[in-house]
Amino acid sequence: MHRAKKDAAEAVGEAAGVCRHNESQRWLDMRVGSPEDCYRDPPVVPQPPTSSATEESEDFSLLATLLAEQEEIRSRNTLNFQALQIRPKDEEAGVAAALTPAELRSAYEGSTALVVGGTRGIGKSIASTLSAAGAAVVVVGRSAAPPGGVAADLSTAAGCKALVDELSTAGSSSGLVARNGFSFVVLTAGVWPDPSSPYTADGVDKVIAIDLLARHVLLTRLSAAGLLAAKCSVMAVLASGQWLPGPVVGDAEAIKERLAAAVLPRPLPTPPPSGSVATGMRLMLTAAVAHDVWLMGMGGRLPDGVTLLSTFPGLLVSDLMASTFPSWLVPLLQGAMAPLADSAETMGANHAAVLAAATSRRAGRATYWAAPLLEARRPHPLAEDAALGAWLLEWLDGLAEAA
Repeated sequence: MHRAKKDAAEAVGEAAGVCRHNESQRWLDMRVGSPEDCYRDPPVVPQPPTSSATEESEDFSLLATLLAEQEEIRSRNTLNFQALQIRPKDEEAGVAAALTPAELRSAYEGSTALVVGGTRGIGKSIASTLSAAGAAVVVVGRSAAPPGGVAADLSTAAGCKALVDELSTAGSSSGLVARNGFSFVVLTAGVWPDPSSPYTADGVDKVIAIDLLARHVLLTRLSAAGLLAAKCSVMAVLASGQWLPGPVVGDAEAIKERLAAAVLPRPLPTPPPSGSVATGMRLMLTAAVAHDVWLMGMGGRLPDGVTLLSTFPGLLVSDLMASTFPSWLVPLLQGAMAPLADSAETMGANHAAVLAAATSRRAGRATYWAAPLLEARRPHPLAEDAALGAWLLEWLDGLAEAA
């Protein structure tokens, strides 16, 4: 049995106060053993009161699914391929090869790149890799600063529009880089749910605002402003729907209902309502599938020369989950994730290799990749639902105009 898998499952399961083989909790079912292997009582772990035992169970079940999938990718174990609905390989798009420093320089030297969310985490590792390979990189983030960065608040449509206006200013340092259009655009900004304060100033759930709406507004306006080079490649990094279990996500109608419910009615209530961890986690997974749908739809809107790809990035231990879980729990979860996580350097190299491969092949459609495996995967089936794609683009357009 894989030791890291077992340790991770036990750490998360025991933090939740449940037996890791409790069949009713479905903890990593058939991955770290079976219910028959364990008859011990659940450990008693002191913890703050929660809103309900059912909600807590749902929270940790979703986390267990994420951890199990990451280990599935790292081990390339196909025994539970069907159960977790990892998408099959995209044979047409193929695979990427790990690149040497010289090969990275050949792929990126002299190019221009915009990395949104490039001041921390995965985005920072990608920006560093591209810069080391000779690309002129503009990073965007709350803490970004000239000459190589632009500070921006992407939680609102107005903030996204202001960013594009700044990039369009010819006299600015970022404008000088962007004057002929960006060769590469990397979208990495994302958030975890914030149950205590779930909504932006626009009345949109923060997960939807950052993971979907901000990306939609930025890419739409970058194209309209002529800031995408004729052969631009856009890589949208998100834990995308190619790996999510169907029962959590639901069908097209469930996605529509969940997204619509993530926007507060006007006039905005004062104070805005709080949320729950379970609702936020489910919305985050829904947004991931919707992201695949959105990217496929954007292929019909952008110029023919633009290459679109999405990556499941892998797992990087960070403090983003601190907005979701109580402070006493975050270190336990980080410790559980650590054995399954990639280093920042590995993530940067993997994404640079995938981006180079997709750019060289220019499939003529959006492609979806499992970056830790350097393999293209078929997207979630809903990504190819044309009616859902049309609805989603129209819905996002409406949100952007109303903000």
